[in-house]
Amino acid sequence: MVKHEFEQPISITDICSGLDLQFSGYSRGPAAYNTNSDLIYLSGEERLTIIMDGFGPDTEGVNRKALNLIRNGLNRIKAGDVEKVRKEMGEVLFKSSNTLARRLKGVGGLSVVAVKYVSTPYLRTAVFGWLGKARLYSDDRGIYQPLTIDDIIFTVTNIQDPEWQSQLKSALGNVQMEKLDETTVRFILKEPLANFLNSLTFGILPKHKWLTVPAANATLAELNKKPVGTGPFMFASLTKDKNGNIRTYTLKRNDDYYGQKPYLKEISFKFYGDFESATDALANKNIQGLNLLPQEFQAKVEKNKSLRYYSLSLPQYTAIFFNTKRNDVLQAVQVRQALAYAINRQLILQESLDQKGAIINGPILPGFIGYHPDIKKYTYDPETAKKLLDEAGWKLVQDEGTSAMVRKKNDQILQLTLTTVEKIEYTNALNIIKKNWGDIGVSTNIEIIGKDRIKNDIIEPRSYDALLFGEIIKSDPYPFWHSSQMASPGANLAVWANRDVDQVLEEARTMENLEEINKKYIHFQNIISQYVPAIFLYNPIHTYPVDEMIKGITTTRITTPADRFNKITDWYIKTERQFSWKKPDSAS
Repeated sequence: MVKHEFEQPISITDICSGLDLQFSGYSRGPAAYNTNSDLIYLSGEERLTIIMDGFGPDTEGVNRKALNLIRNGLNRIKAGDVEKVRKEMGEVLFKSSNTLARRLKGVGGLSVVAVKYVSTPYLRTAVFGWLGKARLYSDDRGIYQPLTIDDIIFTVTNIQDPEWQSQLKSALGNVQMEKLDETTVRFILKEPLANFLNSLTFGILPKHKWLTVPAANATLAELNKKPVGTGPFMFASLTKDKNGNIRTYTLKRNDDYYGQKPYLKEISFKFYGDFESATDALANKNIQGLNLLPQEFQAKVEKNKSLRYYSLSLPQYTAIFFNTKRNDVLQAVQVRQALAYAINRQLILQESLDQKGAIINGPILPGFIGYHPDIKKYTYDPETAKKLLDEAGWKLVQDEGTSAMVRKKNDQILQLTLTTVEKIEYTNALNIIKKNWGDIGVSTNIEIIGKDRIKNDIIEPRSYDALLFGEIIKSDPYPFWHSSQMASPGANLAVWANRDVDQVLEEARTMENLEEINKKYIHFQNIISQYVPAIFLYNPIHTYPVDEMIKGITTTRITTPADRFNKITDWYIKTERQFSWKKPDSAS
């Protein structure tokens, strides 16, 4: 039996939908019992208790948007090579079975999680309890151990350890934990935080495996290559090339998985050094799917007539982030506004993405709380851009050395370096932007960095004037725009601090009322659009090609690329049914 107690006003429909349950009855009286859904609802003036008992995997809900009440995204501990592997396989190795709050759901009559909120009016304490034996860790030796509260505490402690450099540290760094018993843990927040549950969506590290691994050596640990989880699949084998790079990675079905058993017996992942070789393999039917098909390679793979193309919407935007601390010409708001007006986003969408995306104007995307359709838009207007630069004192003159028309102010040339990662989509965009900025007299140098260097050499040290890059976002913009996140591992790539923005984001984190949060986020975006610390370009649509023989793929919206495996237990391979015919006996 699972018991959920809420002291905050909350929609019972949202609760049931968020728990993947059909809502079919409600009463404001002291008790109401629904025999069909086996749900009991108890309500009072301040407390609402829902008791669920005996529900199984066939009680799928219909409103998955409400899952945002429970989780938003899949965050993992940063641990070196494990990121490269777990991004692709974490969803099937770790699944929701070893996340704290990703999906509060019973499977096969086994009760899974109990949650109790015990603060008013903001969330300050959350109690999580495990009932039954639904969680089992499995390893390559076939040895199983139950998921324990000690594993959870161990994982969060490592997140809080600076040596792990976890991006979750900002959300969990000030959280205290208390083990109440062998099945219950209490999280205590120093300050109220309304969206705390959104931070509890990380994979759990088995303590008995990781205890002897020093944090400094975590990136080199063998467990990063052979992770232990509780998902529907488990590690089987891997192969490496002579340089030690993983080339193939095979998972086998976990027959002791607590939930719906997968139809697929085995999954093999192949890793390629570039999209050229990966799309060759796809075109020649050497592989049955590719995590992402860039637009420039689509014509090549069309000769493989057995492919089906899935369009996946990802909460990601591509933007240009200005580092005003590195290049002083970018400190003037008018210069940043002029650069924004000068960019032809529609041309970028056409040439870089073949229209597979949408132009955006702010940091919060449609469908997220706080989306601001009326935000100030910097539509393509080179004349306004030129006027802004003139007003800022940057005069258009002929450069004596090159005879080109440039902008100068006190003998200083208006120039900057635009950096991006080596990716055809981005390099195509860079070429368009360089020409757009050149048309208004801004001299632009292009810097394209390899994928193996972009993080350590450019992003972490914030070594760029302007960075064209894509960010996968969450419902909470705090990690991306609060001044405390300017340094790595924070995600404030604009390296931009604003007191008003900090205050708004801090206040929004403590609010329960969605309308009030929405107002705060709109105010936050108005500040962003006024000062232009970044130029928002587009939200891409990702194409996921899979052999048509693989059935059961229904996912359309994902939070991370690995989320395409969210329903992998439903996948199956189409097989031809064979019939045995027997000739009837002859009539006598």
